[in-house]
Amino acid sequence: MNKVYKETKKVLLGKQDVKPQYKSLIEYISKEFNIKVINIFVDTLKIRKQLENRIWIIVKTNEECEPFINHEYKNNVLDPFDTEYNKKLYNEIMLNHKEIIKYPEQKTFIVYKAFENDAIHEYYGKLPNNFFKKLKRNFCEEIWEIRNLWSMNYVMVYTNNQIDKCKEKYESTLQNLIFQEIKKYDFCNLINSKEDIEITFDSKENFDNKYERSWFYYTR
Repeated sequence: MNKVYKETKKVLLGKQDVKPQYKSLIEYISKEFNIKVINIFVDTLKIRKQLENRIWIIVKTNEECEPFINHEYKNNVLDPFDTEYNKKLYNEIMLNHKEIIKYPEQKTFIVYKAFENDAIHEYYGKLPNNFFKKLKRNFCEEIWEIRNLWSMNYVMVYTNNQIDKCKEKYESTLQNLIFQEIKKYDFCNLINSKEDIEITFDSKENFDNKYERSWFYYTR
């Protein structure tokens, strides 16, 4: 777990307060954008030999991040933070909250992070080591492999023509079994039903032919 996540987890669980210098900015964001910010974290990053200030705005869910994230390309270039919300917040920081920046003379940029992503990764990391192996044994005749990689669930059947049939047959059952287990570790109530469990169905045939039988290539 990274430092930003560890600190934010303590704040979310009430074991640590938000640092006083960030409270007024959090109040501004809450009122202006109607978004609850859990924590703010400020550090620096070296980019092309130059130090730049990085301001982390951390919210609970991906949905709360969306207003600040751009998904549209301009001239075949995607600038994820080219949004009116982001510009407005940047101007506010430069005008009224510049004291939170360590190197005011250097470039400053903002990143938006959902606590949800790292938390769910932690949940899956707490599952018993043999959980997915045991899960697979119940479907061993039709399913070649069940894995969780980077918080994504993959169910691999043997051939391409089995994919749709097995998805229809087993998806709901697998979602329910994974949900029941992972809910034990859901300390901040991010997973509320089996429908929150995403499963990708694919085949050993695709895995062997398109990805050289490598999970490294498959997940890239």
